[in-house]
This record gives sequence, C-alpha cells and structure tokens, in this order.
Amino acid sequence: EHVYAAAMTSLAGKLHTKMQSTISECAVEAAEAITMTSNDSVVADPTRVKVIARSGPSLEQSKLITGLALPKKRAHVEMPSTLGAGSILLVDGGLELRSLSTDVQLSVTSTSVLQSFRDAEQQRLLEQVEMLKKLDITLLACREGIDDSMHAHLAEAGIKAFRRVAKSDLELLARGCGARLVPTIHQAKDADVGVFISSRCERWGDVDHWILETDEGGATFVASGSTETVVGEVERCFADALGVACRLKEDPRLIPGGGATYIALARRLRRYAETVPGREQLAIEAFADGLETIPRVLAENAGMDSIDTLLQIVSIQSTENDDTIGLNVLTRQPENMREANIVEPSRVLEQAISGASEATIAVLRIDDVLWAKQEISVPDDVQATLDGTAADRR
Repeated sequence: EHVYAAAMTSLAGKLHTKMQSTISECAVEAAEAITMTSNDSVVADPTRVKVIARSGPSLEQSKLITGLALPKKRAHVEMPSTLGAGSILLVDGGLELRSLSTDVQLSVTSTSVLQSFRDAEQQRLLEQVEMLKKLDITLLACREGIDDSMHAHLAEAGIKAFRRVAKSDLELLARGCGARLVPTIHQAKDADVGVFISSRCERWGDVDHWILETDEGGATFVASGSTETVVGEVERCFADALGVACRLKEDPRLIPGGGATYIALARRLRRYAETVPGREQLAIEAFADGLETIPRVLAENAGMDSIDTLLQIVSIQSTENDDTIGLNVLTRQPENMREANIVEPSRVLEQAISGASEATIAVLRIDDVLWAKQEISVPDDVQATLDGTAADRR
C-alpha cells in the first residue's frame, strides 16, 4: 500500500487519475516480479523490465505482462507455439551458411564440385542441430539469421527458434533464464544453457509477440496510446513510478511528501543557525532557503501564491509541532501528508540534497580558481583619471 502511494505521488500532475492508478499498479507489480535477494540484500533492477510501445490502441489498454515479451515471430509455423518448462540456448550469431571470409574467386569445373561444397555446408548445419538435441534444447534464440533449410529440421526436433533477436534482448533473456551468450552453437556447453517456465506466442493486432516466463522473474510493460506522443508520455510515467517502486523494495523508508520534509529541515536549520557565530550563519540560512525551493515550486504549479503558502505551512508545523504537514496540490490545502498518502522514498531526498550540495561546491571551487588566475589590473576609467586623459563630464 505504501509503495503504491509513493508511486502515485511520483505521477502527480501527469495524465489523468485513472491512468495514474493503472500505471502505479503495474509499476508495483513489476517491481515485485524483479525483486531478488543477493548476499542478504534486496535488489530490484528496473532495467530488467522491458517496455513495448504500441501506437494505435487507447491509453487504457496499457498493461503489464508477467514474463519477457518480444515482438518476434517463430522461425517456422511447424514449430510449437506453446512450450512448457524447458532449456534455452542464446546464440550471439546464427545458424546459416557461411560466406567466404576473403575476396577470392572459385573456378568450378563440374557441377558435382559445387554440389559437394553445398552438401558440406548443409552437413555442418545439421551437425549443429544434432548438438542442440544433445544439449536437450527446446528453445533457441539467435542474434543473426537461421537458414531456411534448417527450419524443418528444428521443427522436427521439437525446437522452437527465433532469429534476429536484438543483442540487448538476448542479454535480458540471459539474466532471466540464467543462460550465457555463446558465439556459435559449436561452442555451447551445458553451463551455457538456461531454463524457462513457459514460452508462448501471442498476436497483438498485426504483430506477433513471443512471451517467455522464467524462474528469475521479469516483466514487460505494454505502453499504449493513440499517438506516439501519448505513448512516450506513458513510458516516461511508468519509468518514474517503476523507479520509485524499485527503490522502496531496496530501502522501504518513506518520508512525507508535499514539501513537508523540506520545510521541516529548513526550520531546524534556521534554529541551528542561531547558535553558530560568524558568517557560517549566513551559509546555513542560504541552505535553508534552497530547501524551501521545492515547496515554493509546488505551490506555483498548483496556481497558488508561493510565499503565502510557504508561510502558512511553516506556521502550522511550528504551532502543531507536526513535521508531516505539507501541501496537497489536489485540495490546495495544507494537510497531514501521511494521512493523505502523499509520501516519497527517503533515498530520493538524500540523493537530491547530496547531489545539489556536491554540484554547488564544485561550481564554487571552479569559480575560486578562475578568480585566482585573473591578473590584478586597474579599471579603465580609473586608469584614465590617473593618466589625466579622462573626459570632462562637467
């Protein structure tokens, strides 16, 4: 529930409320599908979720599919459309006739010589099919092509094959199946073979898709929209919500949103500044002003007066001693952010403050260096006065 609330908060002001809810639910479900435990730590890598764009269907048809979905058609119709649990081999190459590696000319004196050359190549491909049988492969994915003459042999062996799969998709499949990419089938070993739970083919509109479910999890988000612009916005919203959901799987700490935490930090910094003598007090005050930029911008985006809103929230927090009071942009009123389910990951705040601080320090250091390299010189108007050549302004 808290993960869903944080995902909804990240989508505030984007799309309409119904789609915010749909995308947040998909993001939470996807984060759960890819969450793994490694060395006593929880890891949720959002790059393990594949996104497919579909222009044409309505926005509401966006959905999440359990498993990895690729816009691919099996190499031959005789190959099985659906498979249960089995073994998969991922090849960073193909199963096709070789071309000459050097620019040479062959003089063929007899058709039998040419036929024997072709037969030798066919035999080499058949040997690779036999190797797939020995490895007990039921699913084959190649980055390059698969020779047409091998389609029937693969289908007869009960092997479902896909050709010209992108390298990035092969790497995604390898992570999900526990397989390793091999340059050629000849180099494949038992340790390179992965496993999967099920494989099926579905047709969405005019495009065939291959859906693979694995033990290591994985999910595919189908972003739909009437135009490419709408689809792009759906993809960006899902990426934001998924990032929040994954971060919360790794670090479940939540803080109040709506600018409440920034205002509370600024209030404490100003009280602390009163105890610091010297010019450092001015630096602390400036840092507090910077923290209040976020709630100011929130108020402006909601069409409210930023100064009045900020002062009102500061007053309520101080009077009620409640650091969870922030701005609800939907009701345009200061509210308890936890009760309103407006929350965000604490890691987001930590990264924002540390990143901004480091960037500011780096800029100030560069500025100091540039000023230090400048030579001391007298301004032109002062030099003219000293030389007695200044224009008479009387």
